[in-house]
Amino acid sequence: MINSGKEWRFMDTPNRKYPDGYLPKISYWMKEWETHSEDLNEKGMKKAEEKLMYFFGKQLELKRNEKTI
Repeated sequence: MINSGKEWRFMDTPNRKYPDGYLPKISYWMKEWETHSEDLNEKGMKKAEEKLMYFFGKQLELKRNEKTI
């Protein structure tokens, strides 16, 4: 893993569709959740939370699969 200055990148990620893993998507939805929480937008917070849980699971799955390769 290297830090390019802007975001973390996984050089050894075997997933070509998501070479950075799901971290950019997680980062995006974290920012969305924070924005909605500042606005007290519960519907937006709920959507962002659902997306975060989905992408957290996908990132964990990706890392588990890397260990078995």
